[in-house]
Amino acid sequence: MLKRLTLEAERPLDRSECEVNAMTTAEKIVVSAYTGYLMCDFDLMHQYIEKVMGRPVWTHEMAGDKFNEELREKVKPDFLKICNGEEVHLHLRNKRTHKRQRGEFYETD
Repeated sequence: MLKRLTLEAERPLDRSECEVNAMTTAEKIVVSAYTGYLMCDFDLMHQYIEKVMGRPVWTHEMAGDKFNEELREKVKPDFLKICNGEEVHLHLRNKRTHKRQRGEFYETD
């Protein structure tokens, strides 16, 4: 049986006491690169991966375990900033990236 989450044993959690913030595009890019679960436009994540790796990255490289271990180590500082509630600024080459399918623009930092 499921019980309602409480702050204290006697009183139920009030929704107004919960703070829920949507992730920024920059946070989604970092989490995508760190976990391997795509939460943003692939082009944005690919650009970030090339930045942290310091070189052009071919998509077939992303399937390798050794590459992913190295990538996780390089992305880890930004990922830990998110975990600690700090802001992440990626400073990617193109601050506005066009998403062709829907004509939407995303700010990356």
